[in-house]
Amino acid sequence: MNREPGRILDEYLVVCAQAGEERAFAHLFSIWQPRLLRHAMRLLHRPSSAQDAAQEAWLAIARGLKKLDDPARFPAWAFRITTHKCADAVRKAARERRT
Repeated sequence: MNREPGRILDEYLVVCAQAGEERAFAHLFSIWQPRLLRHAMRLLHRPSSAQDAAQEAWLAIARGLKKLDDPARFPAWAFRITTHKCADAVRKAARERRT
């Protein structure tokens, strides 16, 4: 198996963060925040909404990280959470427009 060093680092940081190491979570955040924010921007097209969705995604990631069984799945899992938070933002905006 040939894996990129960045993927190995991500997996290591996930395992350390799952063990409660705050510095590992902070490093994981610093690596992945720009990626997740870009993803949210592509979906929402509004910087403020994208920032809010990314922030909500990180709260969900922090709460659920210990339940992630395979650290190699972190990227897909984090993007999926971000996508769901963006969908929540779209639904909320639609509800607000109706009222």
